[in-house]
Amino acid sequence: MKAERAIEFIIELDNAFGAGGIFDPLEDRKITVSGEALDSDKVTIYRVSKDGFFTTIRLALAVYDGMLYCHHSYDEQKDQTTFYFFDEDVSRHMVNLFEQCGLIERQA
Repeated sequence: MKAERAIEFIIELDNAFGAGGIFDPLEDRKITVSGEALDSDKVTIYRVSKDGFFTTIRLALAVYDGMLYCHHSYDEQKDQTTFYFFDEDVSRHMVNLFEQCGLIERQA
């Protein structure tokens, strides 16, 4: 399922940066843009524990040109924002799902 692949990628990102270090194992999935953010639709996803008391994942996503991106960081000194992109199948599926749910407007 594509939603599960999206969650796996999110967890992979979290694990890669939660431990610290200077090596970026996901360098090939990274883009850097100037400014604070892409001119994009923003969607925030939450995964809530079964008892409903805790949020286990909170993720700010951006949809730009029909692709799905995960915000990683903003470097104020360089005025650059870093995003990681999901693979094309997952992007299309999730963007379509967001459109169907009315979270973003249909992409042209």
